[in-house]
Amino acid sequence: MIEQPYSQPIRQKSLRSYDAGELLFKNRFYDHGVHASYNAVVQLFLHIIHELKGVTEKELQNQLTHRPQNTGTHQVCCELVLKKIEFDSPVQYRILKKKIEILKWLRVQADYFPLQCQEKDCKRALSLATDIWNELKRYYQIGGRLI
Repeated sequence: MIEQPYSQPIRQKSLRSYDAGELLFKNRFYDHGVHASYNAVVQLFLHIIHELKGVTEKELQNQLTHRPQNTGTHQVCCELVLKKIEFDSPVQYRILKKKIEILKWLRVQADYFPLQCQEKDCKRALSLATDIWNELKRYYQIGGRLI
């Protein structure tokens, strides 16, 4: 395993982003709670890419630079994490990927749509972030508490 000096801080950011999402939810800032929940998952992807898969900053930047047109950096990170998982079945892969897509869609709505997110949207985003964390924890054996 290649040590990355910022991998553990990124994992901690992931945990703090989730905590922020919960605080924002409790204080009824639902749009920002959705955004924080999504960031928690993306930061977890980065932690896995660097810490558990041994991808260096340079390698990641190379993959991001040469990504297909209309492919965002978050999508590239997600695919790097998911493509090496040996799922028990193709259905599990599709379910996890769908959860990530739904969470991303909630974040897009929260950030770019004029209507504010509702309580149920933020609650769903937090739930999806927890589900995604638990699945990734299962496949990558990530220590620590649930996000």
